Amino acid sequence: MAIYDKLLQVQKSVHSVTKQGYNSFSKYEYATYADVLDAVREKLEELGLVLTVTVSPLENTFTFTDDGKYYTVSSCVATATLTDTEDQSFIEITAPGMSMSKQDDKACFKAVTGAKKYAVLGLFNLDTDGADPESDAITVEKDDTRGARTKPPASVPRTSRPARSNDEF
Repeated sequence: MAIYDKLLQVQKSVHSVTKQGYNSFSKYEYATYADVLDAVREKLEELGLVLTVTVSPLENTFTFTDDGKYYTVSSCVATATLTDTEDQSFIEITAPGMSMSKQDDKACFKAVTGAKKYAVLGLFNLDTDGADPESDAITVEKDDTRGARTKPPASVPRTSRPARSNDEF
């Protein structure tokens, strides 16, 4: 079986990732990197596929807010590689990661973990169950005269940043 056929088998067997993580500060559930790996691990082993994820380069910049608070901004790119043990064929996908924190090491690890998680989610075209807390809660509304347009719900303030989907990663 070719590697793309095996990838399809993984995608057919796993449709979403259950959220096991909880952010007590912002009060939302999220899928951890471990949750994503656990969702695909058994099927990968069954099909003789090996998943490796590498991260590079990691860049740190520093910024101050208007009120004088110091933050570290970390960014990186993760590459998820799916290799078939039968013929060593492989598929790769990349995903960006970025984080800002008052703690240097926390910003770094949040960026790395996020990039790795989204690279694997993208490789297998997986979704996390339920609403995504990282979204801007943007909905698409049909307007017969102008086509589709984005409109935030009444409870979400409008931003000048365009809506993004997971497909862009």
